[in-house]
Amino acid sequence: MDEKLLQYAWKTLRFPLQSLRTTTGQPVHIRHQGRLNTHQGPDFLDAALVIDNMHWRGAVEIHRHTHQWYQHRHHQDARYNATVLHVVGRSTGVPVFRADGTPVPELALGALLNPCFTANYQRMQTELTALPCAYGIDQVPAFVQSHWLERMGWERLQQKSEAQLPQLAHYRGDWEQLLWVQLCAALGAPLNTDPFTRLAGQLPASVVRRYLAQPLQLEALLLGMAGMLHHPADDYLQSLAQEWQYLQQKHQLAAMPPEQFVHLRMRPANFPGLRLAQLAALLHRLPHLFALIEQPALLHTPVQASAYWDTHYMPGKPGSARPKRLGRQALDHLVINAIVPFAACYYARAGKAQEDSRERLQGWLQQLAPEDNHITRIYTALGTSNTDAFRSQALLHLHKQYCSHRRCTECAVGHHLLKSPI
Repeated sequence: MDEKLLQYAWKTLRFPLQSLRTTTGQPVHIRHQGRLNTHQGPDFLDAALVIDNMHWRGAVEIHRHTHQWYQHRHHQDARYNATVLHVVGRSTGVPVFRADGTPVPELALGALLNPCFTANYQRMQTELTALPCAYGIDQVPAFVQSHWLERMGWERLQQKSEAQLPQLAHYRGDWEQLLWVQLCAALGAPLNTDPFTRLAGQLPASVVRRYLAQPLQLEALLLGMAGMLHHPADDYLQSLAQEWQYLQQKHQLAAMPPEQFVHLRMRPANFPGLRLAQLAALLHRLPHLFALIEQPALLHTPVQASAYWDTHYMPGKPGSARPKRLGRQALDHLVINAIVPFAACYYARAGKAQEDSRERLQGWLQQLAPEDNHITRIYTALGTSNTDAFRSQALLHLHKQYCSHRRCTECAVGHHLLKSPI
């Protein structure tokens, strides 16, 4: 019997609580099943039990069968001396002892579980469809799904927020530099995330800030740092190269090898040179970098690269003649993957009121169109709504962190489906 199922059954008390007895016949009364331990040591801590009319407070260890106590060497581990009950799916009748030599009462739980309950669990664990709960998700009330997906959305945002902390420490608490790096990384995604991140790390935000009102200098800085102005092929690139030479010397900057940037298997609209030119146009729109989180409207309208790019996708190589814009979908991508996660990290550590910041961030994402990809379509095909970007992020997190790992006992949808009469 699956140990996760036994843990879930003990945690939720999904078995008859009357007339419980240990394998040696001692009556057991559960006053509190304890709290699940996610670290080393026994599975549940601070349980309160009455065994053979004696009150016990301590740990509960759960295994599929008795011998696992010895296979895992708990009988030699002093951390398990606080174990007051050994819960197993199947007892082999072998006495269990702690490291201090005292016996541990054992409760065989497997035979007490409702067959419908175990069958539902086994079905979710062996289901061959994309979602373990596909067979019954339509039976789960909408409010259950909605509340769970709101939690999933915030789990994902918190995860993205906390992932920035090592970078913040690297930049010695410089929030502006962190925002600059996050913006560049998101704009370079998916294939040029790393080189765009390196570019942002080598071109300080404090330098970029000085040229927000000067579009030519911004473009020269970005393309020059990317090593794309070494051999200017036309008059416009020559003018950028001259600006770059001056700015490079003034700010002691070192250009990156242009070979770091990826072009293969990429749509021309995503070519790195064009993306950097669009980034320059976006920066020129800003009074300062923090306007990205203070004035969301700045990202509501498309960003158009300078006129040179109307006829180019790459520096020095003419292409189709049309304006090259960062459209709404690309700007939404920046908000979802850079601006909002950064704002969540910043608000959490700047003493902002938690409820106010949560409402602001969730509302921001809910104003954006939902993402449509192969993962979100798995859920919508089964009737789960995908109404906005916050819901899309929730679905992505649910799939990546729960469904793909079949963590059904930790999911509100799975919990609802596992309910069965005792």
